[in-house]
Amino acid sequence: ESLGANHVILGQWHRNVRVHRGYVTVHVDKSGRVFLAKNRSIPARLLPESFECRVTKEAALKRARRALPKGQHAVVHGKPERIWFPFRHSLLPAWKFRLIRKKPRQDWIVYINAKTGHLLSRYDNLSASRPARALIFDPSPTTKLGGHEGLLKTKKNVRRPPEEAYREVFLIGLHDGPYL
Repeated sequence: ESLGANHVILGQWHRNVRVHRGYVTVHVDKSGRVFLAKNRSIPARLLPESFECRVTKEAALKRARRALPKGQHAVVHGKPERIWFPFRHSLLPAWKFRLIRKKPRQDWIVYINAKTGHLLSRYDNLSASRPARALIFDPSPTTKLGGHEGLLKTKKNVRRPPEEAYREVFLIGLHDGPYL
């Protein structure tokens, strides 16, 4: 729930394994009207028959550590997860690891193909993070006010959205330079 709206997020699972970034989201204003729906689920016809795992968790972890840039030993944070990973035009069985380094501070998310042992993806959650802040609408001012009419002074003059429609957030992953 947020200012002016409710959000329902349904995660996708297949064969008791979570689908990475597979979800359906429905955003509903306070009057019960749906104002946005998003579908990132994988269609049933594209779902594999079984989760074929030829690579053990231990072997996948070794491969995940080797995939990181040289540096301090990485410690596993949380529980490794079997996951379906969308890759190109298919859904692959994978292992997901979260690996932490203290100096310099790094928080790696690494996905290893559970069938072949190949690296599927890796990224540092903390890379290029900066303490930049911004104001966002949460949700849109139109939803907050119950329609666009409240944003108009006259037919041609638009009024500024009310302060309670804004929320401060931190912007992560910005690169050096004057532009976003």
